[in-house]
Amino acid sequence: MKRFITKKRILIALTVMLAAVFLFSGTQLILYLADSKKQKDIYTELAQLVVTTPAPSGTPGQSDTPTEPKTDPVTGEPVAPEVQEDLVVVQLPNGVKTMVLRKYAQVYVLNPDMAGWLQIPGTNINYPVMYTPNDPEYYLKRNFYKEKTAAGCLFMQSTCDPFAPSDNVTIYGHHMKDGSMFADLMRYNREPNFWKTHNIITFDTIYEEHTYEIISVFTTSGTAGKGFAFHTFDFAENQEDFDRFVNTCKALSQIKIETTAEYGDKLLCLSTCEYSQTNGRLVVVAKQIS
Repeated sequence: MKRFITKKRILIALTVMLAAVFLFSGTQLILYLADSKKQKDIYTELAQLVVTTPAPSGTPGQSDTPTEPKTDPVTGEPVAPEVQEDLVVVQLPNGVKTMVLRKYAQVYVLNPDMAGWLQIPGTNINYPVMYTPNDPEYYLKRNFYKEKTAAGCLFMQSTCDPFAPSDNVTIYGHHMKDGSMFADLMRYNREPNFWKTHNIITFDTIYEEHTYEIISVFTTSGTAGKGFAFHTFDFAENQEDFDRFVNTCKALSQIKIETTAEYGDKLLCLSTCEYSQTNGRLVVVAKQIS
């Protein structure tokens, strides 16, 4: 009898434990799905604020007739009249005025950590890109509104300069199971012909519009001292330094792409986690074509 009671207690304990595990897992799944929907809604709303037509007069925070002359935000030189048509002066909540592309003005005033916007037509990738050189991974686990979330934001390598620009700009994004952020980059690795119809990337800074063409797709390790440290390349010391980087990217490419880059071209590296190896990375490399 005593042995029977002991077994019964064990079964009850196991049942309680399994129920607790099931409840915990279910709760975590519900929280994940709720957060996933919230983040998708946020970025859908932000994308809807990106406009390509002139802003109506009186739009909050924007002015088409600034008191100060329009000058380049980087060089301080006067902006050509034809370029001025695409730019607008915005006033941030702290009173600071700056000039940005009209199409991104409504998004930029919501968070001036935004350095630009990245889109790959035909994919889910259509997001603002954040830049916080003094706190490099600030947006690793924060959304556009600085709220904690596993999805984070697309954010830029701190040593790069998107506005100069540097010879290479590296942008990071999570590989999310719900297909958001940089999850669609994996299609370049899994679908052999995907790149042929998705070889163009648009990455605009808040000041200029740019288009890039893919030249390489490769995987490597993100562990220090192991694999190709692509993220350490920003400003080329000379042509040899630039050529070495490009040749390495081409040699590692899992896709045979004839297009390459030459010294003087500006490069873009998109990086996300890749799980065929421990701490793996998938990298898509592109060169600026306009």
